[in-house]
Amino acid sequence: DRLVAKRMLEDEIEAWIDSGRELFDRKLHIFEDKNGYGRHYYVPGAGRIDFLAVDEVDNTLCVISVHNDKADERSLLLVWQQISAVRKSVAKRWQKVVGIIVCSNASDVLKAGNASMKIEDVQLYEYRFAFEKL
Repeated sequence: DRLVAKRMLEDEIEAWIDSGRELFDRKLHIFEDKNGYGRHYYVPGAGRIDFLAVDEVDNTLCVISVHNDKADERSLLLVWQQISAVRKSVAKRWQKVVGIIVCSNASDVLKAGNASMKIEDVQLYEYRFAFEKL
């Protein structure tokens, strides 16, 4: 089931962040404020964000959009909408907000757009699971 797979992937991402190890080239912790915890964090104008995290090095807010399958240009539009909403309602005026798209397979259009536009505010990551015979 796709929802179970997505939840398992989100559990792994949260465990990785909670362990203190670097992820997505950042030292992250899950955002938390009076409105809630940063996993499935609700932001007016954007709805539910998979993860809202904070980079411990430079205090950047990171909107993490998790796709257990293919991500495409709609994924990019969604994360841009979420970044905009976080800038308006959560971030401090001086605080940078970036997006991170995590997927098992990025569409060719998304990869090409990411490579050609060098989008500073959005990073694209593909994950792989592998089994190795010992």
